Amino acid sequence: MTRPEHVIDVPLLFQSLRPDAWNEWLETQAIAAPRLGGARFDQFMMAAQAAAAGAGLALIPRFLIEPELAAGALVEPFVHRLTSRSAYWLIHAKGPASPALVRFRDWLTGLLTGPAAR
Repeated sequence: MTRPEHVIDVPLLFQSLRPDAWNEWLETQAIAAPRLGGARFDQFMMAAQAAAAGAGLALIPRFLIEPELAAGALVEPFVHRLTSRSAYWLIHAKGPASPALVRFRDWLTGLLTGPAAR
């Protein structure tokens, strides 16, 4: 596969809570595509395992699959990455955050802004 528009000709793997991710990715590449379908997985890691087994292409947050990329079990066929329209919010009770929550927040922020996120 050498060009982004070729993804519409191969099996695509979807994370069940992000059913429009492939259409969004194609849209950011200015590629018109019909409503896409394919195997759906509840967890990103299940989709990653299916992709590693050759079942198709998956859109997975890079930080979740760093070991598989480093080992060569998965590859990124294109440089372009999708910035999701969805978001997660870390929230807590009003008042000062506990030291454990501060450490968790700092760790999570590091995942999202560190080298693995780029």
